[in-house]
Amino acid sequence: MSEERVRQAMDHVEALEDGRKSWDGHLQDIADFVLPKKGRWAGRDSSPNDGSKRHRKVYDGTATRALRILAAGMMGGMTSPSRPWFRLGTPDPNFQEIGDVRGWLEQVERRLYWALSRSNFYQMAAGAYAEIGGFGSFCALVQESTETVVHFHPHTFGEYAWSINDYGRVDTVARRIWLPVKAVARQWGEEKLSGGAKKALEKTPFEYVQVAQLVRPREFGGGAKEGGIGKKDLPWESLVFEVDSKEGFLDDGGYEEFPFLCPRWSVTGYDTYGWSPSMDCLGDIKMLQELRKELLAGVQLHVGPPMRVPTNFRGRLNLKPRGQNFVSRNNQDGLAPLYQVNPDIRGVLETIEDTRKAIREGLFNDMFLLMVDRPDMTATEVMERTNEKMIMLGPVIDRLQHEMLDPLIERVYLIMDRTGLIPPAPREMDGMPLKVEYVSMLAQAQKQVGSQSITNLVAVAGQVAQLKPEALDKVDLDQAIDEFAIVTGAPAKLLVSDEDVGKIREQRQEEMAKQQAMQQALAAVPAAKDLSETSTEGKNALTDMMDDMQQEAPPQ
Repeated sequence: MSEERVRQAMDHVEALEDGRKSWDGHLQDIADFVLPKKGRWAGRDSSPNDGSKRHRKVYDGTATRALRILAAGMMGGMTSPSRPWFRLGTPDPNFQEIGDVRGWLEQVERRLYWALSRSNFYQMAAGAYAEIGGFGSFCALVQESTETVVHFHPHTFGEYAWSINDYGRVDTVARRIWLPVKAVARQWGEEKLSGGAKKALEKTPFEYVQVAQLVRPREFGGGAKEGGIGKKDLPWESLVFEVDSKEGFLDDGGYEEFPFLCPRWSVTGYDTYGWSPSMDCLGDIKMLQELRKELLAGVQLHVGPPMRVPTNFRGRLNLKPRGQNFVSRNNQDGLAPLYQVNPDIRGVLETIEDTRKAIREGLFNDMFLLMVDRPDMTATEVMERTNEKMIMLGPVIDRLQHEMLDPLIERVYLIMDRTGLIPPAPREMDGMPLKVEYVSMLAQAQKQVGSQSITNLVAVAGQVAQLKPEALDKVDLDQAIDEFAIVTGAPAKLLVSDEDVGKIREQRQEEMAKQQAMQQALAAVPAAKDLSETSTEGKNALTDMMDDMQQEAPPQ
């Protein structure tokens, strides 16, 4: 029964890989011309830990360098380790103004950042953006770790295959990895190794073994049964086995949530894999390699053209610089070029530079290197141009947030919650979902339109108020400040909650009332003194006031 299940799991893995074959040829070209050390396909790159040269088709590295700039720009713009890039909130912005809720959200944020910084997330993310910009897709497994809370296992294209559900989301992943047999024994247990692997563990523990993992929705769905039985009842089934052995599973378990990150640059309809800017530029990239080869060949022919050599020079011709070749005085046939090559080097270089520029623009280098290209721009012009160009990445940023960052934060949060690293939520949060707000540089660039509209509204309201002060009653300035802080990603600590603002204003009104009462009392002192010194005999203001008070007094 176990062997039959292993065979069925392997059939599923191979079926997923067959569904990827139409993409393999195109993306192998990306690996050859853009990412020589990325991409690994069974059969084509079957040797693990292979450090041999893989850039034999690259004569000009412009595309590789341009993609490196794109990946660095995406890393710094979306998930920079040096500044906050996400913030937790609630669907109702007013609800998160409650003091206890705000404090709990900030505490959870700090713990999430702490867990990500302890793990290999930022190293993984840097490679992820290169993979997405090159191959259009990326895959990483997010595992629990007793040492670092979470650990990320990134994979290059060719090591994984997946399928999508009816919502277009990846829900089934198969991956093939090469691991030393000692690492397999450590992770899944020596007793689960196949017979061949056990022998290798004794004699050659550093020998590589190919392991496959299949993660898919459990056939009958649903979560753990009532009472909780174990991993086999979890909603996501996980099967791990040695590819060359059918003896049994290294692991037959599951996950409580989908454990893979599967972001894609852009997707057409229900395509399984993503499309990348490198794929858009592949024609230019290949043409650049041909132009470089032709230029080198032309320069070589120009500098060292084929020579016409008399037969009597056979075997003794010296073509080294300043080499001497002795010719008989009567020999009219001297050394001369067979034909002269005069390539249009300037024209070829201009064409090469135009092609390089097209590749850099196709990989968004003009956006991330704006100050390098135009160092004379003013700060205002830099801001406007940056916001304008970053809007071009809007769809990509939205997709990466949806397919990479949202599942990432959810997965890490749930792992930490299960291990007791998330503090108890306040009672106000019962049944309230969390909302992730992205505040990275690229995310904020997409929101600049909103912040500009708020700024314009407040400015116009201030101008109108000079002519008609009551016009300010039309604008909720407190809410405008809250909205502006959300759009610009200002730290939550800078804002005082609505509850505390109400207390501050109430206290201020009480102090103002006390001051007014004191001022009125002080103003009444001189008048009281004057009255006390006024005679009550005769007719005067004091006697008139006393008569009026007596007339108004009710009868006894």
